[in-house]
Amino acid sequence: MRGGVWLAAAVILASCSHVPPGSRDYQNGYTAGCYDGRFDADAPTTQTTWIRNESLFETNADYKEGWQQGYAKCYADERDYPIMGTIGR
Repeated sequence: MRGGVWLAAAVILASCSHVPPGSRDYQNGYTAGCYDGRFDADAPTTQTTWIRNESLFETNADYKEGWQQGYAKCYADERDYPIMGTIGR
């Protein structure tokens, strides 16, 4: 069972590991959006709430764009190709 949990964690990290080029704020937003998108798509995770930085989302266009792109991509990926099982939910 432990091997399955570690495998699921590795797949989750790998799914968010490809961040498109852009500013550091864009990349940080993309990564947060990816985690939040997977969370909303009911991916196996220990995450219990969004990790989006609300202050940056409201004031930084690069962060906001990155978050929106990451969220859309990872939400769709998880819905199209779900990872089986649950962690922490």
